[in-house]
Amino acid sequence: MSSLPFASITVIATNSTGQGNITFSTFNFFQNGSLLPGSYPPIILPTLADGATDTILQSYFQEQIVNGAKVASPCSGTAIFNLPAGPSLTISWNLTAMDGGSMPTIVPGPGYYVAGATNPTISGANYTFNINIELQE
Repeated sequence: MSSLPFASITVIATNSTGQGNITFSTFNFFQNGSLLPGSYPPIILPTLADGATDTILQSYFQEQIVNGAKVASPCSGTAIFNLPAGPSLTISWNLTAMDGGSMPTIVPGPGYYVAGATNPTISGANYTFNINIELQE
């Protein structure tokens, strides 16, 4: 028996700001106020120290079969992190295990640059980003 496919996003970040910690702020991964059936709550790192590298976000959803039929299996959400000097870093994703969906977005606030935000490693509907958060020059 083959396993059902997954949709996922993993963000591995390096804090190269030289200004302090990057801290988790908020996230939204609910649909109509409820956790989607078969989905897993995102794993989020509360604090990424200056100079550190770690996985700051991981979210995944396994394809579901309901009454013998495959269903869309969404994996979606938005996570916001506070950058050291005040603005935020926003990560948004809307994937499905059946057909992928659009590439997740990683958008920094003013004064920051995120290297690697547009070139993840992609395997099916699974996206792995290795990003470096820096001051914009």
